[in-house]
Amino acid sequence: TRLPGTNPAAAIVAVDTATGAVAPLGRFASDALPPLAIGLDPFDHHLVVALDLGTGNSRIVRLERTAAGVLEFFLCDVPGRVTALGVFDDLLMIASDGPGVLRAPRRGGPATLAFPVANLTAMHGYGVNGPPLTLGWTGRPGTANPTSGVALVDFQTGQPYLGPYNF
Repeated sequence: TRLPGTNPAAAIVAVDTATGAVAPLGRFASDALPPLAIGLDPFDHHLVVALDLGTGNSRIVRLERTAAGVLEFFLCDVPGRVTALGVFDDLLMIASDGPGVLRAPRRGGPATLAFPVANLTAMHGYGVNGPPLTLGWTGRPGTANPTSGVALVDFQTGQPYLGPYNF
């Protein structure tokens, strides 16, 4: 969750869906940066978090809960503000409102452009081993993408299955 100020600006909490009880998981090294998006690695159940660097770029970190506290591991920095994260196969898929969909190794390494689309605001994947991603973007006048739209793309090849459709 995003908190006012910078000490910390981000807090990770566990919510018991049966009782509604909320428990903080503890501080982590980059928690002074505002959070943008969070995802769960379905293979090892670590959290993947995007943080706003305040420079028009985002930092992606992996958080591992241990008995000693929350350990943070740097994964990559990417251009733009991250809007969604997903782990599929051995890849971390990153939706950024700047360049579009980026692909990086799920354990860390440089991100590369998988599907270019400006103003990307939403991304949804279909299971841990399935390549399709549904993407949605919001058109903004005066930008590279002035109209809103959707597409279904293959995250491994960057080729669209359907679309893109603008509206």
